[in-house]
Amino acid sequence: MKISFDGLCEKLATTAGGFTVWLGAGASMAVTGGATPTWTTLVDQLWQVSGGRPSERFPDMPQELERLASKLGHRQFRRLLRQLLVESIQPGRLSPEVLAAQAVIAGRAGSIVSFNIEPHTASPLPAARGGGTLLLRTFLGKSPVTPYPKIDTAPGLISTPIYFPHGLLRMGNVVMTESEYMRHRGSIAVTTAVHLAIGGDLLILGMSMADRYLREALLANRDWLGEIYWTGTTFPFSEWARVTRVTTIEVEHARLWTGLADAFMTHDTSGRLKEARDLVLPSRLLDGRKIRLCDGHHRAGFALTAIAARHAPG
Repeated sequence: MKISFDGLCEKLATTAGGFTVWLGAGASMAVTGGATPTWTTLVDQLWQVSGGRPSERFPDMPQELERLASKLGHRQFRRLLRQLLVESIQPGRLSPEVLAAQAVIAGRAGSIVSFNIEPHTASPLPAARGGGTLLLRTFLGKSPVTPYPKIDTAPGLISTPIYFPHGLLRMGNVVMTESEYMRHRGSIAVTTAVHLAIGGDLLILGMSMADRYLREALLANRDWLGEIYWTGTTFPFSEWARVTRVTTIEVEHARLWTGLADAFMTHDTSGRLKEARDLVLPSRLLDGRKIRLCDGHHRAGFALTAIAARHAPG
């Protein structure tokens, strides 16, 4: 099935709401104005720090990251990931327009999955649903001598969960290297990304789909999914997309987020999505309604709370 980007926007805005949305590095890059790197750029930067890339290059990203982690050492590897993917984010320089557009898109979605390993750029996504405590669903550190980390909630509303199949750098385990993939491949957290779309449609935004584990999972579960829409400027895995019956929609990055959000608000005669967008704008979020990071009871985790997302302007 072929469909234009305008046609996709109209369909999702009217009769095909409730889709599962997958967000990749492109979503974070759009919010930060490119301050966060693509996975390819990240690998290049890590090799530069390690002293140069070998002549042989693995085509598979987990294999490449496995080799980097082995050369740098686990502690240094994680420190660099935190520096390049988390510390590079400056809240005051996030794009208000993209943040608000992504929140509107998430407000039309049934489930939200982020394949990034930092929560900051994803934190406003559920605010269009009414805010409250932001639920992060991912791997949490646990051992025979350490109780399961518990994240306390605040009173009041609970927002729609955001699932992080790759984990979060500051919360338990992270799935980046080939060995980490093999360790978690059969776990519920990895398969949840696909299972959340069972019986419904899947919208893939800001992702290259270079992760063969995700491609294999979608192919294996294709008969139980609705439509799969993959947006982007290029589609390097076209044969996989054909066999998996994935509809590719070409659209420039600059138009993707606002194009979807504008269509959703145009067709929403109640005006609730526009109201939600206005509440999500950082000019309001950061004025007495900040996104608060607070330490939990365990070093492995932290709680991220969106405060008063329904607070009246003024």
